Amino acid sequence: MTRAALVLCVLMAAPCAHALEVVMHGASYHSRPGYNNHNPGFGLITAEGWAAGVYLNSYRRPSAYVGRIVETTVGPARVGVMGALATGYTVPAFGALSLAVPIDGCTVRLLVAPKVGRNGSTTAHIMVGVPW
Repeated sequence: MTRAALVLCVLMAAPCAHALEVVMHGASYHSRPGYNNHNPGFGLITAEGWAAGVYLNSYRRPSAYVGRIVETTVGPARVGVMGALATGYTVPAFGALSLAVPIDGCTVRLLVAPKVGRNGSTTAHIMVGVPW
């Protein structure tokens, strides 16, 4: 958690020649039972796609992450991928497909991560971002 807090402080203290998006993590859906579907947290995403934050993970443990989202515009939405490193998991690296839709000045982003490992679960996670 302290590493993610440090990354967040660096991002917030950096000269803001580019926009930031503050994101709030919300619910998840897991393809297998027994995982936590309530994943509150917060993070930041730069205009260049760098992301960092903290949340309560699928194992009900605090996680900190840092990564990058690369998206392209398709109509009113953006689609792409996210790759990140996160604490609190047996496999610290993950990748996900991303779909971001602007709604009333916010960005609603759906991340879908494939199952990792024999006992893993495909996961869909939703978060909402606001410009800062």
